[in-house]
Amino acid sequence: MRTFAYIAFLLSAAFLAQAHTAAQTKSAPRTYTAAEYNAYQAAEAEQDPSKRALMIEDFISQFPKFALLVYVHPLCYETYFVLKNYPRVLACADELVQLGEDATAEARYKALYEASVAYNKLKSDDPELAAKAQKRALAGVNLVSSLKRPDMLDANEFEADKRRAAIYFDATAGRATIARTTRQRRTLSRP
Repeated sequence: MRTFAYIAFLLSAAFLAQAHTAAQTKSAPRTYTAAEYNAYQAAEAEQDPSKRALMIEDFISQFPKFALLVYVHPLCYETYFVLKNYPRVLACADELVQLGEDATAEARYKALYEASVAYNKLKSDDPELAAKAQKRALAGVNLVSSLKRPDMLDANEFEADKRRAAIYFDATAGRATIARTTRQRRTLSRP
């Protein structure tokens, strides 16, 4: 399973590089202020994950309609992943996915993948958390088919990587389903 997760990570890394470039050209240019840009750049440049997390939270509260949220949310979930704050990883990934078409399919894929990894690390049997994880994982499975092959990957290798990613998302959805039904059965079986 560890090897499989590593392969899925490699696939997501390839998409991240492509998504970063594609996100810049996805839609018509939006405007943002110098203050917004400088605050984002300062958060991105911060090396201490704890300080970066605080800067990101301040940034999101000050600029909730920031034109470059497609960059802020990945920075958010990547920072919280390093800090092992998996519930916040889930929230940041959800915020990116909620951008819809303003974020590229590759960026949404990366967010859903990171959310699946974070959910699996939580090892929670909370039915509400499991229901959201299942929904995210199934969205990830659906999104995999729309991904464009990065230039650096062979077509056959890319298709194999997409199958592995879909399997990982399916496994996460299955784990979430089991967590939900196990908890529900325990609740129903109590006198």
